[in-house]
Amino acid sequence: MSNVDRYYLKEMDVTKKKTVILFFLYVLAAQHTCFAQQPSLPTGITKIKFALQGHISLDSLTRYVHRHSSIRFSFNSLKVKGSKVIDFPKGVYTLPDLLAQIRKATTLYYSYYDGYVVFQDNPPKQQHTPNKIHTVPKKPVTKSKPVSERVITTAANDSTGKKVIINDTARQQQPMAPPPVKNEPLPAKQSTSTAVNKKRTAGASQRSSGTAAKPAANDKERLPLSLHYGLLLNVNIPLQGFSNYFTGTNGNSQPYNLLIPGAWLSLTLGNKHELTLAAKPGQQYFTHNTVLTTAHDSAFARDTAMKTTTLIKTSGAVLSILYHYHIGDNWVVGAGIQYNWTGSALISRQKYLISNNQVVYDSITGIKKTDADWQLLQSSFIAGRSELAYQTGSLRVGLAVVFPLTNIAAAPGVNIRTLNEQVFLRWDIGNLFNPQPSTD
Repeated sequence: MSNVDRYYLKEMDVTKKKTVILFFLYVLAAQHTCFAQQPSLPTGITKIKFALQGHISLDSLTRYVHRHSSIRFSFNSLKVKGSKVIDFPKGVYTLPDLLAQIRKATTLYYSYYDGYVVFQDNPPKQQHTPNKIHTVPKKPVTKSKPVSERVITTAANDSTGKKVIINDTARQQQPMAPPPVKNEPLPAKQSTSTAVNKKRTAGASQRSSGTAAKPAANDKERLPLSLHYGLLLNVNIPLQGFSNYFTGTNGNSQPYNLLIPGAWLSLTLGNKHELTLAAKPGQQYFTHNTVLTTAHDSAFARDTAMKTTTLIKTSGAVLSILYHYHIGDNWVVGAGIQYNWTGSALISRQKYLISNNQVVYDSITGIKKTDADWQLLQSSFIAGRSELAYQTGSLRVGLAVVFPLTNIAAAPGVNIRTLNEQVFLRWDIGNLFNPQPSTD
């Protein structure tokens, strides 16, 4: 074999080795890029599971996740809006699975920092890289020689390239002074924390969505619309005592009347404003034994007997239209109008002697539209309603004050506008625009 052949064989062997080395380097780089796009999440939140199915918008999804966990979201994207719909096949998803599905549908990158999942168009940058750069200038400190002279190369602007001896007297005076590099990463860390804290402060006033962080500037026009529905329960507060509190308008004891539920439908605009339509059958309205009429009884002498009829409470269907405003993440205030149909009533009939106030008889009975005393009542009345509530998850608990705007009585000269105080409970079952099953 000639020298030329040996040379070419040697070159081919070197080329093969280089090719193998380059291939392994490419694989390592690809793995590094892959892991860079999958930021690590705390172990605690990765165990949370969500049962999802159907087409769900990004806004509704983040609100749903925030409502059932402590995770908050921030959007820094110019190409994906909150109205973007993501298809979730029926199943149970962990948080990494859910984020992977969002990544697949939107191509958004995400990063996790201090309870926030931040979505952005570009891959997240490594925050610790600047700190490593400052650790380089440690060599002059670790190997400083205790001599007054040392050999170094000339400066870059010296074209000779020769070695010269310089006087190191100034360095002898502080030979072991540590470089101020170790204290420099702290301001960099503070600036990162400050930036995130600004996002958290700006987004603390937003609710519903679970998207507590403030959206980017391009999301100002985003006003997510949702239509929620659920059940409600209104229970009157017995400030006047429990006398006849559990008595139904038929005159019998009916404590279960307090547990008759109603239904509500709420149109939510953004995270603050809410318009609610609520309906409830069998709602009781207490009038605190207000006198409807007094009359002399013909069975006795005109100056010896008196008959009085007092109204204890009414019962009927109620339809309310309310506006609610969300304060922070939990508190809700509301006001509106409710229309009350009077279907039945509970009255007290009493007869007594005027001369000595001796009660001849005292009876409590229920009346309907077919009874003679029904003409003393209006068939309906309008009332105002104000509310203060606390929202926790899908439950809202609050206090309400109802005040009649029109007269409840139809009897001449009688004006009944008694205030009623109520404790109410509303349960949010779901969203008609984007159905979301409950978590596991």
